Parts: sequence; structure tokens; C-alpha cells
Amino acid sequence: QAQALGAPPRTFGQLSQSEAQQATSVTPAPQPQQQAALTAGSAEAQYEAAFNMLVKHDYDRAQEAFAAFVQAHPADPLAGNAQYWLGETYYVRQRYQDAAVAFLEGYQKYPKSPKAADNLLKLGMALAQVGQKAEACTTFGRLQKEFPDAPTNIKRRLVQETERLKCGP
Repeated sequence: QAQALGAPPRTFGQLSQSEAQQATSVTPAPQPQQQAALTAGSAEAQYEAAFNMLVKHDYDRAQEAFAAFVQAHPADPLAGNAQYWLGETYYVRQRYQDAAVAFLEGYQKYPKSPKAADNLLKLGMALAQVGQKAEACTTFGRLQKEFPDAPTNIKRRLVQETERLKCGP
């Protein structure tokens, strides 16, 4: 395995040499590795396979599959949903910073997605979990303003979260 930027071998704690090389690498994961997380078949079949992993609480594999799906099919009608579910894989594992990034990307990249309002709600919730109350309240305000006709379940949760955080009017 080639070393990143010709760096000498390093070890960190109990990491093997190859793990240490991966940790010090500044290059993104190679495309074929991302593709490996996708099952064969149509985009719909790949999305369904990723979603089934999520339903089975196999969050690590679901994360890889949803990330690979979004990378391989960024313009697919299911990409916005996949981005949202990617955020959920982080959120349920209490990786709130990663979840916030995924939900923000979902909102920014797929503003017309059926999951756009959900992305803002969960972005606010993730921000609250990492102690960014003001940003969470701002996000909830944006959700209220941009999605006045959001589904009842989202509006109900929005009220709960804004009251819990004591967000201003």
C-alpha cells in the first residue's frame, strides 16, 4: 500500500502501520471503495438496500451505503432522501456533529427534496445536542418560515424543540 505524500511510517497508539497510514492520509477515500458499499442494480435497488440496512439497525453499513449512493447518484430523485437518512445514521449513534453536517448538506443540496423540512428539523436538533442553542433556534425559525405547510409531525416536534430550548418568538 502506497503511503500518503511519501510520509514515513507512523503509528498512533495501538494502530497498525496500515491503519496509521490511512489516518495520516490527506487524500479522500478512493471511488472504488465507495462503490463497493452499493449493491448491484438500479439506483432504486441500491437505495432500497441501504434503507433496509437502516431498518435493521445496521447503521455503519447503512451510513456507507447512503454516502455511496449520494456520491454515485447526486441528481437522482432519491438523493435528497438518501442524504437525510445518512444524517439519521449519525444521529441515532449520537454522532451529532456529523449528523449536523449531513443534515445541512441535505438542506443545501436538495432544497426541494421531500426531506428538506426534515433536514432542517434534525439539523436544529443536532445543533442543540452539540451545545449550539442559538444556531439551533435560528434553524428552527428558518424551518417555520420556509415550510409553513410542513407535515403535522414536523410542526409538532418543532414546537417541542423550540419550547425545550426556550427559543424566542
